[in-house]
Amino acid sequence: MRTYIIIVALCCLSFSSCITILMPLIRTDNLITDDRLRGQWENGSTIYHIQKVNESRYRLSANDLKKKNYSPMDSITDQKAYIATYSKNGLDYSWVAGLVKIDQSYYLNLSALECLDNHNEDAYDLEGTFDASNIAKVEWISNDQVNLRFFNGEKIREIILSGRARISYEYDALFGTFSITASSEEMEKFLGKYGNYEGLYDEKRTIHLYRKK
Repeated sequence: MRTYIIIVALCCLSFSSCITILMPLIRTDNLITDDRLRGQWENGSTIYHIQKVNESRYRLSANDLKKKNYSPMDSITDQKAYIATYSKNGLDYSWVAGLVKIDQSYYLNLSALECLDNHNEDAYDLEGTFDASNIAKVEWISNDQVNLRFFNGEKIREIILSGRARISYEYDALFGTFSITASSEEMEKFLGKYGNYEGLYDEKRTIHLYRKK
């Protein structure tokens, strides 16, 4: 229960769809790169820094490479994924961002990595939350402007509970909790069918990013 509360808190405080997606969209065979993402972006007073994992302080070290539990996904993530960082309300957020292309559309899978307070200490215990994801549709306006469009949680819940989409989920009507437990493959099929449906997104949670440098 504590882990679930932390995930919800992170969703409401930062990159947000206000819907819990327990499994990542990214896989070793669908993760792609696009150098247009790299750089500094601004949205109002918030500055976002996006860089490749292997160019950041989170890149895998020689010791990491020697670990027995080192997996092919670790290697692909280090080479192809991005780190997105920004500060908001006195907290410094770091997310692993993986880009996936479905048909002609791009989606960014965001997984919480770290959240630090003003003393550079953990503001949240993120242990056990790394598989929880947010997903945003990436819409390029130009090389210097991009929109990240996050889901309308109520609309997705409506589509799934109505039976229009066959996708794995957990729903507790008593407490009103809803989470998507679908595999990456299931999510790809869902987004392939509904990804261009305007009602799927919450315009109030769209982040308009303008390149700073």
